[in-house]
Amino acid sequence: MRQMSKLVGYARVSTNEQDLQLQLDALIKIGCHKDTIFTDKISGTKAERPGLEKCLEKLQNGDTLIVWRLDRLGRSMHHLVLLIESLRQKGISFKSICDGAIDTTTASGELIFNIFSSLAQFERRLIQERTKAGLEAARSRGKNGGRKKIEDTTPKVLMAKKMHKSHGMSINDICKTLKISRASCYRKNIMVKVAVVISGCGHLDGAEIFETVFTLLELDKHQTEVKIFAPNIEQQKVVNHLTQEKMDEKRNVLVESARIARGQIQNLSELQVQNFDAIILPGGFGAALNLSDLAINNEKAKVITDLKKIIIQFHQATKPIGAICITPALLALALKEHVNITITLGNKNDLIQKLSATEATCLADKIVVDEKNKLVTTPAFMLNASLSQIHVGISLLVAKVINMCSKT
Repeated sequence: MRQMSKLVGYARVSTNEQDLQLQLDALIKIGCHKDTIFTDKISGTKAERPGLEKCLEKLQNGDTLIVWRLDRLGRSMHHLVLLIESLRQKGISFKSICDGAIDTTTASGELIFNIFSSLAQFERRLIQERTKAGLEAARSRGKNGGRKKIEDTTPKVLMAKKMHKSHGMSINDICKTLKISRASCYRKNIMVKVAVVISGCGHLDGAEIFETVFTLLELDKHQTEVKIFAPNIEQQKVVNHLTQEKMDEKRNVLVESARIARGQIQNLSELQVQNFDAIILPGGFGAALNLSDLAINNEKAKVITDLKKIIIQFHQATKPIGAICITPALLALALKEHVNITITLGNKNDLIQKLSATEATCLADKIVVDEKNKLVTTPAFMLNASLSQIHVGISLLVAKVINMCSKT
């Protein structure tokens, strides 16, 4: 049964002189129950407001958020509008007691809010234009605007890199300890940067979705900066994943891969090895169909040109490579003329020997590490294993790849 809609109140004071009780009385009078009123006693400009966070978690579709006055919710009109708009999209109404016209439960209040929203956008554009004009004027006079740059060789940057790569500290903890911004961590390459290459969407004709998601999840846990790539080519075949029958249609690998990447993906040809610390290849039949012709030509197969070049360049730069499921075979194909590597496809497999690589057997929740060549492989769905076992194997692979980055 659907819960009845409710009135949820939020109150905030920023100084000891301000009276919180005044706001509480007003919220109770309008119909808020004392158990559904949340409070903060900090400045509205502070990012952390635990009371507001709890309030937003409590709100559900059909509820109404009520504040005593607009500035109790936030002092920036732009952020205020964004917050109220996000509530509206979730089916949550908003009302300000003192600013009676702001009441999105009524048609007239909705109109007033839309006007406020337009004014906030206009104000923000004006500020941006003035800031841009001011910076350009300063540059014309030989002055550089903005924050003072943090150089790559400053003690803070060097310490941050050591704290993250060698000691495994989180970016948030590093920022708090050294008093630097998260943006600085991105700009100064403090975060490990990993390229992930996928081959479509769906294990029968593209990337294995579970393997890809587990990889991205573990990379996110390690607070790495991730970019996803796929070749902009036609799929070799399209398979109905319900019936497992071949379909008479054409699909693009990059377009299909964008489904998993939520659109945040680039053409494989744009991958520049110098911009990354490591690369990881999830599996799926797409690796043997779209990233190579392994499914057709076995040991005589070839890796597509862009990926072969990228694998060789990562290896020559002594940067770690992680390969999951069938993709270790692609490493052997790409590197067989350069070096002998040790990889796994799980159980014994004649293919590895035919590719002039050294074979290692491995369970789904384990990894095989070729320290000399900085390769980490795990069999995943090459074996009949559970999701939890495969997840463990991929988590170990990601952790080892990131650990290797600190030694490059």
